[in-house]
Amino acid sequence: REAHNLEVVRFKSHPRYFIMKKILISIGPIYGKLDSVKIITNKFKGGLAALTAKKLAEKRPKDKITIVKCKETEFYKQGESEIKNLSIVNVEDFYEYEKFVLNNKFDAYILAAAVANLIPKSPYKGKFPSHNYKEEEIINIPFIIARRAINRVKKNFPRATLIGYKLFDGNEEELIKAGWKLLTESKANAVFCNTPETAKEKKICLLPDGAKIRMNFEEHISFINRIINLKWYKTNIVEKKKPKFRESKEFFDLLNKTAESYYPYYFGCVACKIGKGFYTTLRGKKEINKKLAYVYKVNHKYKIVFADKKASLNAPLLDIIFNATGAKVVVHAHKKIDFPALDYVFSGTSEEDDIRRKIIEMNVQGCNALNINHHGYYSWFSSFEEARNFLSGRNKALRKINWEDYNENFPERYLEKSMFDDIVINEIESLARKLKRKINVLEIGSNKLIRYYGNRFINKYYVFDPNVNVTDRRVEAIGEKEIKSKDFDFIIMRNSFNYLNKNEIKYLVKSARKNKALVLFNTFKFPTIMDRLYQSKASNGVESSRYDEKTGKITHTLSPKGKNFIIRHEFFYYPIKIIKQLFSPLKLLIKEKENTLYIKVYAAQ
Repeated sequence: REAHNLEVVRFKSHPRYFIMKKILISIGPIYGKLDSVKIITNKFKGGLAALTAKKLAEKRPKDKITIVKCKETEFYKQGESEIKNLSIVNVEDFYEYEKFVLNNKFDAYILAAAVANLIPKSPYKGKFPSHNYKEEEIINIPFIIARRAINRVKKNFPRATLIGYKLFDGNEEELIKAGWKLLTESKANAVFCNTPETAKEKKICLLPDGAKIRMNFEEHISFINRIINLKWYKTNIVEKKKPKFRESKEFFDLLNKTAESYYPYYFGCVACKIGKGFYTTLRGKKEINKKLAYVYKVNHKYKIVFADKKASLNAPLLDIIFNATGAKVVVHAHKKIDFPALDYVFSGTSEEDDIRRKIIEMNVQGCNALNINHHGYYSWFSSFEEARNFLSGRNKALRKINWEDYNENFPERYLEKSMFDDIVINEIESLARKLKRKINVLEIGSNKLIRYYGNRFINKYYVFDPNVNVTDRRVEAIGEKEIKSKDFDFIIMRNSFNYLNKNEIKYLVKSARKNKALVLFNTFKFPTIMDRLYQSKASNGVESSRYDEKTGKITHTLSPKGKNFIIRHEFFYYPIKIIKQLFSPLKLLIKEKENTLYIKVYAAQ
């Protein structure tokens, strides 16, 4: 295992070894010299780059951080204390900067300096002899576009972490295009893009796997810290016999449906298990329809991919999926689908090892896909035919919810006994004892499952549900108009309050006040936004919900596994402030557990 540029230190407080990393950060303008006193530079001072270095030094107090800058650039502000684990190297100009960066080995290079790219070809020795020229005389001084040191770091130190910055004064599309160009040419591990106007507030981070992540300044510091800690897989090129690939046509058919062009590479990939290894796309996929890589083995302990060519950066995760699921084909595309979503993990790093257990769990539960935020989806299949069917059916038919089949199609957890049920039963008994008689109950949105009926405390049990035909003989189903003519002491809304609009809630308040009734319902404190697996009586699949602030509605979606449709419906989200306004002037008692609110409304005098 390589251990270059690492210092091993034993700490008295801990018996394990700590591997100290050496980090180089370039800041401020890097000049091109015209002569001994005149320089070619830009207007940037390097304040944000210096702040980045200081904050990173705070996060990594045991590492050695070296700052390289031109001597005129100020690093410490007046009154600032020097940072112990940070040293400063001053250079005269671009040529000294380039020499220092490319001839000194570090574990990580964070090149945030604004390097002059237009420099004199041959700087004058001493001072330029201006006294030899007349006023307004034209002087021809050859300039060149300077070499880019960042493009040579990986050639000299291929295992080092490289982070670059792209400052571009243009629109976002132009900025991102310039950032991708820098990322691909330098083979950097990350490039942070911003414009001069937004540099202090936000960054767009571009990554080798095609991910594009927006973040603020503080988040970008934490992201750099995370990148430096990564353990990357490396490729060992192996020349030995590999199995014949008889299904290459099916492979490329799938690839053409999933891969997308990102200046100048393609992202997204397909992999097929053949023999002990698997075929997959090449790194970058410039020749998307011509060549494939065969991965013989992936050693996850030592982070090595053994392949005949440099395979896709996704190769370690593809291997994990094959081993965890027993699949034959894996498809990856930079899109999001209606399956569970995991936080972003860096492709080709040890972070992917951490989701192995999640993949096994999902596969056991019958789920064959997952999303990775900012990166797209991975889905696995037993054959090319299954994969083709999946790709052709991604845009599934939208089916409206059939409330008559709610108990069959919706997640079983919604049907199970909950804390709300215990509260309802206690309140029924308590109210009956208080009134010294049996009470009349109205349940709104009861569906077909009657939960609270009991002869001991209940006189009449009314149910109102406009979407379901309630046939239970123990209760009396009523319509909206009949609510006015009925007397009831207790109103129950189990998981149904958020389906009422504001006018319906006002109508409910009037009815409660008329009857001096107690009202009990459950709702959520914050909008429910989630992706998770579900099991119902009829099927299993993925359940998701999204919140739209403009409409104040939550969209809930069920994607049953193996079906060519999804079930979707909407309901309202009411913040507690709005709920209090809607029930004013009635008294509310609110009990909170995690994100669930249990609300009791007193309408009795």
